[in-house]
Amino acid sequence: KARMAVEADLGVKVAVVESIKEEATALKNAIDLFVGRGFNVIVATGYGYSEGILEAAKANPEVAFMNASGATNHANLEGFYVRTYCHDIGQNLGCGAHMKSLRRTRSGKFDIERSVTFEELKHGNREEIIAKMMSLPEISRLRGA
Repeated sequence: KARMAVEADLGVKVAVVESIKEEATALKNAIDLFVGRGFNVIVATGYGYSEGILEAAKANPEVAFMNASGATNHANLEGFYVRTYCHDIGQNLGCGAHMKSLRRTRSGKFDIERSVTFEELKHGNREEIIAKMMSLPEISRLRGA
């Protein structure tokens, strides 16, 4: 929804690629493709992309990079964690702040409804747990097979 709102509000096309392996070559190929097509803002969302996106930022100074789970920064690369925003806002307000909790409800195509807790695995109803499991065809579709 957010991507579609950005496209509508700003009148720009937002390209998306999912499931890029967290390895430098795979990331470089995707970034090179987007830079070659004229995109000048690239957002990554994986900690494993930190080094690869740093290399890309150094090689493409005219492109702005962000890594939503990254720890590396450069003149044209900003890495950030949600948890750090609380601290930074508190610092700017002069009062201090921290995050009490953070609950991830979705990761890519995986959502909370199909998740299973450790306690459920240990003591839960077998049929209910199996019902939440993904089938092999579902897993294949996630990988684009």
